[in-house]
Amino acid sequence: MRALLLAALLAPLSLNTASAGDPLTEKISVSALLAPLSLNTALLGEKPEIFCAGIAPAQRLACIERVKAAATEIVGQPEIIEIAPLQRGAEDWPNRSRIGAVERLEVSLLMRRADRSLPKRVSLVRFEHRGRKGKEVCLFPLAHAQWSNEELPQRYAAAPRGLCGTRTLDFATLLAEDLQGKPGPNAIRFVSCEEAEIWRQRDVAGLARAGTWNPGHPFAKFFFLDSFAFWRGEGPQARTDYACALRIPALPLRRMRELSASGDAWFSVYDEGRQIELTSVTRTGLEALLSLPLEILDDVSPAGAASMQLKPRPRSRP
Repeated sequence: MRALLLAALLAPLSLNTASAGDPLTEKISVSALLAPLSLNTALLGEKPEIFCAGIAPAQRLACIERVKAAATEIVGQPEIIEIAPLQRGAEDWPNRSRIGAVERLEVSLLMRRADRSLPKRVSLVRFEHRGRKGKEVCLFPLAHAQWSNEELPQRYAAAPRGLCGTRTLDFATLLAEDLQGKPGPNAIRFVSCEEAEIWRQRDVAGLARAGTWNPGHPFAKFFFLDSFAFWRGEGPQARTDYACALRIPALPLRRMRELSASGDAWFSVYDEGRQIELTSVTRTGLEALLSLPLEILDDVSPAGAASMQLKPRPRSRP
Protein backbone atom coordinates (compact mmCIF):
# COMPACT_ATOMS: atom_id res chain seq x y z
CA MET A 1 0.00 0.00 0.00
CA ARG A 2 1.32 3.38 -0.94
CA ALA A 3 2.54 5.59 1.86
CA LEU A 4 0.12 8.24 2.97
CA LEU A 5 1.72 11.64 2.94
CA LEU A 6 0.37 14.00 5.56
CA ALA A 7 2.65 16.91 4.79
CA ALA A 8 -0.18 19.35 4.33
CA LEU A 9 -1.60 18.53 7.72
CA LEU A 10 1.70 18.22 9.50
CA ALA A 11 3.05 21.54 8.29
CA PRO A 12 3.27 24.23 10.97
CA LEU A 13 -0.04 26.01 11.38
CA SER A 14 0.38 29.77 11.62
CA LEU A 15 -1.97 32.72 11.48
CA ASN A 16 -1.97 34.57 8.20
CA THR A 17 -3.27 37.63 10.03
CA ALA A 18 -2.14 40.04 12.65
CA SER A 19 -1.02 38.32 15.84
CA ALA A 20 -3.81 36.56 17.70
CA GLY A 21 -2.56 38.29 20.81
CA ASP A 22 -3.02 41.82 19.48
CA PRO A 23 -5.70 43.46 21.64
CA LEU A 24 -9.09 44.38 20.26
CA THR A 25 -9.69 48.10 20.37
CA GLU A 26 -13.44 47.80 20.74
CA LYS A 27 -14.81 47.90 24.26
CA ILE A 28 -17.61 45.53 25.13
CA SER A 29 -20.89 46.73 26.61
CA VAL A 30 -22.96 44.82 29.14
CA SER A 31 -25.69 44.29 26.54
CA ALA A 32 -23.16 42.92 24.05
CA LEU A 33 -21.87 40.56 26.74
CA LEU A 34 -25.34 39.47 27.85
CA ALA A 35 -26.42 38.52 24.33
CA PRO A 36 -24.10 35.52 23.78
CA LEU A 37 -24.60 34.42 27.38
CA SER A 38 -28.37 34.44 26.92
CA LEU A 39 -28.04 32.41 23.71
CA ASN A 40 -26.40 29.59 25.67
CA THR A 41 -28.35 29.35 28.94
CA ALA A 42 -29.10 25.68 28.18
CA LEU A 43 -25.38 25.02 28.69
CA LEU A 44 -25.30 26.65 32.12
CA GLY A 45 -25.84 24.60 35.22
CA GLU A 46 -24.77 22.91 38.39
CA LYS A 47 -26.30 19.98 40.22
CA PRO A 48 -29.74 20.75 41.68
CA GLU A 49 -28.33 19.75 45.07
CA ILE A 50 -25.93 22.70 44.85
CA PHE A 51 -28.76 25.11 44.09
CA CYS A 52 -30.59 23.79 47.15
CA ALA A 53 -27.66 23.85 49.55
CA GLY A 54 -28.56 25.23 52.99
CA ILE A 55 -32.23 24.31 52.81
CA ALA A 56 -33.67 22.34 55.70
CA PRO A 57 -33.76 18.59 55.03
CA ALA A 58 -37.57 18.50 55.15
CA GLN A 59 -37.83 20.96 52.23
CA ARG A 60 -34.68 19.98 50.34
CA LEU A 61 -36.17 17.19 48.19
CA ALA A 62 -39.00 19.47 47.00
CA CYS A 63 -36.42 22.16 46.18
CA ILE A 64 -34.38 19.72 44.10
CA GLU A 65 -37.47 18.69 42.14
CA ARG A 66 -38.36 22.35 41.45
CA VAL A 67 -34.84 23.07 40.22
CA LYS A 68 -34.78 19.99 38.00
CA ALA A 69 -37.98 21.10 36.29
CA ALA A 70 -36.85 24.70 35.70
CA ALA A 71 -34.78 26.22 32.90
CA THR A 72 -31.72 28.29 33.72
CA GLU A 73 -32.01 32.08 33.59
CA ILE A 74 -29.38 34.78 33.99
CA VAL A 75 -30.23 37.27 36.71
CA GLY A 76 -29.05 40.87 36.55
CA GLN A 77 -25.96 41.98 34.70
CA PRO A 78 -22.89 39.83 34.13
CA GLU A 79 -19.47 41.18 35.07
CA ILE A 80 -16.18 40.77 33.26
CA ILE A 81 -13.56 39.53 35.71
CA GLU A 82 -10.64 39.39 33.30
CA ILE A 83 -9.74 39.90 29.63
CA ALA A 84 -6.59 38.11 28.50
CA PRO A 85 -5.06 37.67 25.03
CA LEU A 86 -4.78 34.09 23.81
CA GLN A 87 -1.35 33.92 22.22
CA ARG A 88 -2.16 30.59 20.53
CA GLY A 89 -5.77 31.47 19.87
CA ALA A 90 -7.08 30.21 16.50
CA GLU A 91 -3.78 28.47 15.82
CA ASP A 92 -5.45 25.28 14.60
CA TRP A 93 -8.73 26.75 13.33
CA PRO A 94 -9.54 25.79 9.72
CA ASN A 95 -10.53 29.42 9.04
CA ARG A 96 -7.54 30.92 10.88
CA SER A 97 -6.59 33.14 7.94
CA ARG A 98 -9.73 35.18 8.69
CA ILE A 99 -9.20 35.41 12.47
CA GLY A 100 -7.17 37.82 14.58
CA ALA A 101 -6.92 39.36 18.06
CA VAL A 102 -8.23 36.36 20.02
CA GLU A 103 -9.10 37.04 23.66
CA ARG A 104 -10.48 35.13 26.60
CA LEU A 105 -13.18 36.82 28.68
CA GLU A 106 -13.71 35.48 32.19
CA VAL A 107 -17.26 36.40 33.19
CA SER A 108 -19.13 36.29 36.49
CA LEU A 109 -22.92 35.95 36.46
CA LEU A 110 -25.84 34.89 38.63
CA MET A 111 -28.00 32.07 37.34
CA ARG A 112 -31.44 31.18 38.60
CA ARG A 113 -33.48 28.00 38.43
CA ALA A 114 -36.95 28.03 39.92
CA ASP A 115 -36.65 30.20 43.06
CA ARG A 116 -32.95 29.47 43.68
CA SER A 117 -29.94 31.49 42.55
CA LEU A 118 -26.28 30.53 42.25
CA PRO A 119 -23.15 32.41 41.14
CA LYS A 120 -21.29 31.07 38.12
CA ARG A 121 -18.06 31.86 36.26
CA VAL A 122 -17.79 31.08 32.55
CA SER A 123 -15.40 31.93 29.74
CA LEU A 124 -16.06 33.44 26.34
CA VAL A 125 -13.72 33.80 23.39
CA ARG A 126 -13.74 37.10 21.52
CA PHE A 127 -12.00 37.57 18.19
CA GLU A 128 -11.86 39.73 15.11
CA HIS A 129 -13.34 38.03 12.09
CA ARG A 130 -12.69 39.14 8.53
CA GLY A 131 -15.63 37.85 6.58
CA ARG A 132 -16.66 38.31 2.99
CA LYS A 133 -18.60 41.44 3.96
CA GLY A 134 -15.89 43.03 6.11
CA LYS A 135 -14.67 42.96 9.69
CA GLU A 136 -16.77 42.03 12.69
CA VAL A 137 -16.14 41.08 16.31
CA CYS A 138 -17.38 37.65 17.40
CA LEU A 139 -18.19 36.21 20.83
CA PHE A 140 -18.59 32.46 21.45
CA PRO A 141 -18.57 30.18 24.50
CA LEU A 142 -15.06 28.92 25.24
CA ALA A 143 -14.72 25.23 26.20
CA HIS A 144 -18.45 25.02 26.80
CA ALA A 145 -18.09 21.72 28.65
CA GLN A 146 -16.90 23.85 31.56
CA TRP A 147 -20.10 25.89 31.55
CA SER A 148 -21.80 23.11 33.46
CA ASN A 149 -20.74 20.37 35.78
CA GLU A 150 -19.35 17.63 33.53
CA GLU A 151 -21.71 15.08 35.11
CA LEU A 152 -24.74 17.02 33.93
CA PRO A 153 -26.43 16.73 30.52
CA GLN A 154 -26.12 20.49 29.88
CA ARG A 155 -22.87 19.84 28.04
CA TYR A 156 -24.93 18.12 25.34
CA ALA A 157 -28.01 20.34 25.53
CA ALA A 158 -27.42 22.35 22.36
CA ALA A 159 -24.81 23.57 19.93
CA PRO A 160 -22.92 26.56 21.38
CA ARG A 161 -23.98 29.70 19.57
CA GLY A 162 -22.29 33.05 19.28
CA LEU A 163 -22.53 36.52 17.83
CA CYS A 164 -20.55 37.94 14.94
CA GLY A 165 -21.45 41.59 14.69
CA THR A 166 -25.24 41.50 14.86
CA ARG A 167 -25.54 37.96 13.54
CA THR A 168 -26.44 34.95 15.67
CA LEU A 169 -24.83 31.74 14.44
CA ASP A 170 -23.14 28.49 15.38
CA PHE A 171 -19.55 27.69 14.49
CA ALA A 172 -20.56 25.28 11.73
CA THR A 173 -22.18 28.22 9.93
CA LEU A 174 -19.09 30.40 10.38
CA LEU A 175 -16.81 27.71 8.96
CA ALA A 176 -19.16 27.03 6.06
CA GLU A 177 -19.09 30.72 5.16
CA ASP A 178 -15.34 31.09 5.49
CA LEU A 179 -14.43 27.88 3.65
CA GLN A 180 -16.97 28.25 0.86
CA GLY A 181 -15.50 26.80 -2.32
CA LYS A 182 -12.64 25.13 -0.39
CA PRO A 183 -12.32 21.58 0.98
CA GLY A 184 -13.82 21.09 4.41
CA PRO A 185 -11.54 20.58 7.42
CA ASN A 186 -10.17 17.22 8.50
CA ALA A 187 -11.42 15.69 11.75
CA ILE A 188 -8.73 13.91 13.79
CA ARG A 189 -9.18 11.54 16.73
CA PHE A 190 -6.32 9.62 18.33
CA VAL A 191 -7.51 6.27 19.63
CA SER A 192 -6.31 2.83 20.61
CA CYS A 193 -5.81 0.53 17.65
CA GLU A 194 -8.58 -1.66 19.05
CA GLU A 195 -11.04 1.22 18.90
CA ALA A 196 -9.77 2.16 15.44
CA GLU A 197 -10.84 -1.26 14.17
CA ILE A 198 -14.36 -0.73 15.54
CA TRP A 199 -14.53 2.56 13.65
CA ARG A 200 -13.34 0.85 10.49
CA GLN A 201 -16.09 -1.76 10.86
CA ARG A 202 -18.54 1.16 11.26
CA ASP A 203 -20.01 -0.58 14.28
CA VAL A 204 -22.06 2.12 15.96
CA ALA A 205 -23.21 -0.19 18.79
CA GLY A 206 -19.62 -1.28 19.42
CA LEU A 207 -18.57 2.35 19.82
CA ALA A 208 -21.26 3.14 22.40
CA ARG A 209 -19.43 3.79 25.63
CA ALA A 210 -20.22 6.12 28.53
CA GLY A 211 -17.23 7.32 30.49
CA THR A 212 -16.00 10.23 32.60
CA TRP A 213 -16.49 12.79 29.82
CA ASN A 214 -19.81 11.59 28.45
CA PRO A 215 -21.98 10.09 31.22
CA GLY A 216 -25.44 9.39 29.89
CA HIS A 217 -24.31 10.05 26.32
CA PRO A 218 -22.58 6.86 25.12
CA PHE A 219 -22.50 7.98 21.48
CA ALA A 220 -20.65 11.22 22.22
CA LYS A 221 -17.21 11.21 20.53
CA PHE A 222 -14.69 14.01 20.26
CA PHE A 223 -12.52 15.06 17.33
CA PHE A 224 -10.37 18.09 16.59
CA LEU A 225 -10.26 19.91 13.27
CA ASP A 226 -6.92 20.09 11.44
CA SER A 227 -5.10 19.62 14.76
CA PHE A 228 -2.66 17.02 16.05
CA ALA A 229 -2.57 18.48 19.55
CA PHE A 230 -3.52 15.18 21.14
CA TRP A 231 -0.89 13.08 19.42
CA ARG A 232 0.58 10.74 22.01
CA GLY A 233 4.08 12.07 21.32
CA GLU A 234 3.29 15.51 22.75
CA GLY A 235 3.38 14.19 26.30
CA PRO A 236 6.39 12.95 28.24
CA GLN A 237 5.48 9.32 27.64
CA ALA A 238 3.96 7.55 24.62
CA ARG A 239 0.45 6.21 25.24
CA THR A 240 -0.73 2.96 23.71
CA ASP A 241 -4.35 4.15 23.95
CA TYR A 242 -3.45 6.82 21.38
CA ALA A 243 -1.38 4.54 19.14
CA CYS A 244 -3.69 4.87 16.14
CA ALA A 245 -5.36 7.82 14.49
CA LEU A 246 -8.81 8.11 12.99
CA ARG A 247 -9.12 10.75 10.30
CA ILE A 248 -12.26 11.94 8.52
CA PRO A 249 -11.03 13.99 5.56
CA ALA A 250 -12.85 17.02 4.14
CA LEU A 251 -15.89 17.20 6.40
CA PRO A 252 -18.98 18.23 4.42
CA LEU A 253 -19.82 21.50 6.15
CA ARG A 254 -23.34 21.69 4.78
CA ARG A 255 -24.07 18.35 6.45
CA MET A 256 -22.36 19.55 9.64
CA ARG A 257 -24.64 22.59 9.72
CA GLU A 258 -27.65 20.26 9.52
CA LEU A 259 -26.35 18.08 12.35
CA SER A 260 -25.63 21.17 14.44
CA ALA A 261 -29.15 22.51 13.89
CA SER A 262 -30.69 19.17 14.86
CA GLY A 263 -28.46 18.81 17.95
CA ASP A 264 -26.76 15.63 16.75
CA ALA A 265 -23.19 16.93 16.25
CA TRP A 266 -21.53 20.32 16.43
CA PHE A 267 -18.36 22.39 16.62
CA SER A 268 -17.15 24.35 19.64
CA VAL A 269 -14.09 26.40 20.57
CA TYR A 270 -11.89 24.25 22.77
CA ASP A 271 -9.19 24.64 25.39
CA GLU A 272 -7.57 28.09 25.36
CA GLY A 273 -8.96 28.90 21.95
CA ARG A 274 -6.36 26.91 20.02
CA GLN A 275 -8.60 24.16 18.60
CA ILE A 276 -12.07 23.63 17.24
CA GLU A 277 -13.67 20.48 18.63
CA LEU A 278 -16.18 18.33 16.76
CA THR A 279 -18.55 16.47 19.07
CA SER A 280 -20.96 13.79 17.92
CA VAL A 281 -23.74 13.94 20.51
CA THR A 282 -26.34 11.34 19.59
CA ARG A 283 -26.49 8.00 17.83
CA THR A 284 -27.73 9.85 14.75
CA GLY A 285 -24.68 12.11 14.86
CA LEU A 286 -22.29 9.19 15.23
CA GLU A 287 -23.98 7.30 12.39
CA ALA A 288 -23.58 10.38 10.21
CA LEU A 289 -19.84 10.47 10.91
CA LEU A 290 -19.56 6.73 10.22
CA SER A 291 -21.17 7.28 6.82
CA LEU A 292 -18.24 9.50 5.77
CA PRO A 293 -14.90 8.29 4.39
CA LEU A 294 -12.63 7.12 7.24
CA GLU A 295 -8.86 6.69 7.31
CA ILE A 296 -7.26 4.51 9.99
CA LEU A 297 -3.58 5.30 10.57
CA ASP A 298 -0.87 3.68 12.67
CA ASP A 299 1.53 5.91 14.57
CA VAL A 300 4.94 4.47 13.68
CA SER A 301 6.95 7.32 15.18
CA PRO A 302 10.11 6.10 16.93
CA ALA A 303 10.47 6.55 20.67
CA GLY A 304 11.26 10.14 21.59
CA ALA A 305 10.23 11.48 18.18
CA ALA A 306 9.50 15.20 17.99
CA SER A 307 7.10 14.74 15.09
CA MET A 308 4.78 11.94 14.15
CA GLN A 309 4.92 9.42 11.36
CA LEU A 310 1.56 8.00 10.35
CA LYS A 311 0.83 5.35 7.76
CA PRO A 312 -2.33 3.54 6.67
CA ARG A 313 -3.27 0.61 8.88
CA PRO A 314 -3.27 -2.58 6.78
CA ARG A 315 -6.70 -4.17 6.55
CA SER A 316 -5.31 -7.60 7.27
CA ARG A 317 -3.76 -6.45 10.53
CA PRO A 318 -5.43 -7.97 13.60
